[in-house]
Amino acid sequence: MELYIYTGNKLMRKVNDNNLIVPSEKEFSIDRDFKFQPFKLNDKIDSYLVELDSFETPPDGYIFDDIRNCRKFYKEETYSKAIQAKAILNWDRTHRYCGVCGEELPSMKEDKSKLCPNCRQLLFPEIACAIIVGITKGDKLLLAHNTNFLKDRYSVIAGFVELGETLEEAVRREIKEEVNINVKNIKYFGSQSWPFPSSMMFGFTAEYESGEITPDGLEIQTGDWFSKDNIPHIPPHGSISREIIGHCLNLKENN
Repeated sequence: MELYIYTGNKLMRKVNDNNLIVPSEKEFSIDRDFKFQPFKLNDKIDSYLVELDSFETPPDGYIFDDIRNCRKFYKEETYSKAIQAKAILNWDRTHRYCGVCGEELPSMKEDKSKLCPNCRQLLFPEIACAIIVGITKGDKLLLAHNTNFLKDRYSVIAGFVELGETLEEAVRREIKEEVNINVKNIKYFGSQSWPFPSSMMFGFTAEYESGEITPDGLEIQTGDWFSKDNIPHIPPHGSISREIIGHCLNLKENN
């Protein structure tokens, strides 16, 4: 049985640079004063989600590593499970009380729901939908610097979907709001769970139609068209933003 053990945003993993390995019940007993929630990842594997206090020390051969640093293992099934575990922890932590009557909620059920013992409101984990889009103009891609990025990092345009919007409407609105251009030929690319704290990123590509790049000055500081020959500092592998950039600019895997 695999154990997905977190303290804050840090996952306990084996000291190994080649694979993401989490401890098993044989290596690390859960018969301690943990706050833990058993959950089933699929029909074949039962795994335990465990949350530790920050002062806990991992056993020999293991470290606590920020889950963002584990993105280099993004192709491995264990990474997908670790992301799911983190998303469940986030939801559990932010839903301790019923939003209808204020009653303290019990632990999650196997389907990860919570039932208020007072008003019987049934709650399931909620996901915040966001879009992320690569905009091409010939052989160039629009990359922008967001105020929340590292000082020299650029990426594609992204934003949250508003109530009542379709995903395609959100794509057009976010692009117009952030860089003031219009696009056409919006096509679905793929998706990625992003549990920081509870988002689902829906990736798209689109083609430039009209307008001049004009950053909003609030979220976007600067933006420009880049070819594969003059790529700035972009997000690392393991993120859908990097996948979209690689696809649009026809980058090799190790670029």
